Amino acid sequence: MNLSDIHLDYKSKLENEIKDLFTGKLNAGIDTVGGYVNRISMLEKQLREINEKIATQVQLDKNVYDTNDGKVKILKIFLASSSELKVDREEFEIFINRQNKYLIDKGLFLHLVIWEDFTDAISATRLQDEYNYAIKKCNLFIGLFFSKVGIFSREEFGVAFLNFKNTGSPLIYTYIKDLAKETKNVSTDHSLEDFKNELRTLGHFPTSYNSSSDLKFHFKMQLDKILPQLLSNV
Repeated sequence: MNLSDIHLDYKSKLENEIKDLFTGKLNAGIDTVGGYVNRISMLEKQLREINEKIATQVQLDKNVYDTNDGKVKILKIFLASSSELKVDREEFEIFINRQNKYLIDKGLFLHLVIWEDFTDAISATRLQDEYNYAIKKCNLFIGLFFSKVGIFSREEFGVAFLNFKNTGSPLIYTYIKDLAKETKNVSTDHSLEDFKNELRTLGHFPTSYNSSSDLKFHFKMQLDKILPQLLSNV
């Protein structure tokens, strides 16, 4: 089942629950008129959100937006990182949005995919399966790492690397944040060194960075290298 099917399946469940409420078939947990109204309101809100996700997914699957001025090619970027790099992730998202102000006029839009875009409510299996599906649909994979590499981060990199070996996409960039002196109390576990060793075995060498500004600078240099080819294909 792909992501579009999961969205549609969840939409059907929402519609059926709303229908059941209105026909009086579902009364559990609704003891008052207020509770009934609130439940209906919440379901309708979820239905609106899933309709928006379906519309977005249709556009992403097309890989091209139709606008009044013509077509805009979508470059999908999956950003993988742990919660300890929340600030860097947010700064990177702002950076991508600013790049889009310049690129949209040239017919290119950078669509950044982050784990906050997903919710448990639309997952028919593991939520991680949705992440993995999204990775395969992306053009670029960016992994941010700091003091450790969790099992899901390893899985995401593995999915990206296998898909790259099989299809040539996504292009993979890994960035490891330096443990600066002011973070000397942050201890690393074996997972980070194990991951570095795995990357060396694969012939992939990560880029070190020491701040969100440094991260944006490094990626901007890479983006400038690939943009001419991307723009020529728009």
